Amino acid sequence: MTCLPVAHIGDAILRDVALSVPVPLIPTASFQSFVADMVDTMRARDGVGIAAPQVCRSLRVIAVECRDRSRYPDAPLIPLQVWINPQILDHSQQRDVYAEGCLSVPDTRGDVWRPRHIHLRALNLQGQNVEFHASGFLARVLQHEIDHLNGVLFVDRFDNAATQF
Repeated sequence: MTCLPVAHIGDAILRDVALSVPVPLIPTASFQSFVADMVDTMRARDGVGIAAPQVCRSLRVIAVECRDRSRYPDAPLIPLQVWINPQILDHSQQRDVYAEGCLSVPDTRGDVWRPRHIHLRALNLQGQNVEFHASGFLARVLQHEIDHLNGVLFVDRFDNAATQF
């Protein structure tokens, strides 16, 4: 198990738009090892999601998993998912609010409104195109992690971000 360093609010990489992953890179041992290290880091930090910029790599890669619900007791179990170059194609007009947290913004939680349902396209770890719908907590986590790929932190989505710090 290898834990990678986690970037924190104020680190420039968290504000950059991450680079797309070239398909030929996906099956390489170095990329697959990096993804495994990302997942190890997420698990060691008790996260339910992580994006490559959070571990100081400008790549459009996210991982999500909810197997221990101590931080989110009402959340459903989510098996490990890794998505490369994810894009939200569509989203519902229905929105829900939830108190989010983030490994890159320690000791901070805040209410964020997000679409309840999303439709995504991404590559899987085999480099295959996948399209799918996500709802509820999974949709929220995916949106939070995709925000990281676009240089957006959840605190940017607070209704009153200026008063949160």
